[in-house]
Amino acid sequence: MPVIASDIFVHRDALGAGAYGLLFPVGDAAALRAALEHATRHLQEMRAMASKGRDDLMAAYGAKPFWAKMAAQISEIQNARGA
Repeated sequence: MPVIASDIFVHRDALGAGAYGLLFPVGDAAALRAALEHATRHLQEMRAMASKGRDDLMAAYGAKPFWAKMAAQISEIQNARGA
């Protein structure tokens, strides 16, 4: 889902500093309007940004990296115990 968000640190972080969606300055209605107009004119670009964001976030925080980290930690514990 394409995203347009106010430019606060949590949105900036979640949107990869604008790589995964559009950011506009807090309280700037004209900038929000411009972002909305851009998004409606460039819907495919917005969808591509959102898709890249989803893929990058899943690679960093999804099930595969979670279980890989969990398996590594279990292996470390087993090695420490001599198992």
